[in-house]
Amino acid sequence: MQAIHQFIKSVFHSEIRANIKYDASDGSLCDLPKCLDPNLVEGLKQQNIYQLYAHQLEAFTSISENRHTCLVSSTASGKTLSFFLPVFNEYAQAKSPFTTLLLYPTKALSRDQENTFGNLMHYAGKSDKLGTFDGDTPREERHRIQKSADFIITNPDMLHGGILPNHNRRWKSFLSRLRYIIIDEVHTYRGAFGSHVSNVFRRLDRICKIHGSQPIYICSSATIGNPGDHVRALFHHEFNLIEKDGAPRPGRYFYFVNHQSIRVTVLHNIERVQKQYPFHSCAKP
Repeated sequence: MQAIHQFIKSVFHSEIRANIKYDASDGSLCDLPKCLDPNLVEGLKQQNIYQLYAHQLEAFTSISENRHTCLVSSTASGKTLSFFLPVFNEYAQAKSPFTTLLLYPTKALSRDQENTFGNLMHYAGKSDKLGTFDGDTPREERHRIQKSADFIITNPDMLHGGILPNHNRRWKSFLSRLRYIIIDEVHTYRGAFGSHVSNVFRRLDRICKIHGSQPIYICSSATIGNPGDHVRALFHHEFNLIEKDGAPRPGRYFYFVNHQSIRVTVLHNIERVQKQYPFHSCAKP
């Protein structure tokens, strides 16, 4: 790292306006909850997870207490495990199966997370109860999801245009058992788009009451400045806000450069970069 710092300073010294160093910080670890299902405990151990970060345990407690929960922590801090562990724990121990709706802003992100969910559901013993319902889902798969899936991954557009209009026919069973609504990347629902999605959630709440369910909202984000105000305006509920990040962080260095002249500097030094760091592919910006 020291060599990289020296290289940056020597190449961009005339463009650097400021630099800041953040020291590394240790994570805050806690024991696994005693009420955790043994199959989930074994699954975590197989992934070399023997403890939880403080914010993961706090989220587990909050969700297990039936509280609308908003988790804000840094990227790669284990947010997915934070909200899925309590949901799967309850699902594995429930006498009758309930349903969970997972909303992602894009189809690409939902498809990326599907494998992660599938692995966790395998340890809960219900790996065949997961389905992705979006514009790319084949007709046969849609019928299977509507009839048998307890965990459905979708997006706001499909919720608005494909699920809610048919709530009294194809989705009655799913919505009547709806226990959790999980919204990842909640910061993306802002502006005019956020206003439209907020009305969709209001409609979803009304339809759930018709079918006898009152789902708990769980949302997360890594990049949001006013999480409490944002989620209250978006979902029209009071949330338990979890902001204390218990994950460890490495030391970080930030360099602020003059962007107007940085392109010229890079082009002049691109051959030097290639010689000093041959393992990098240096293309022109």
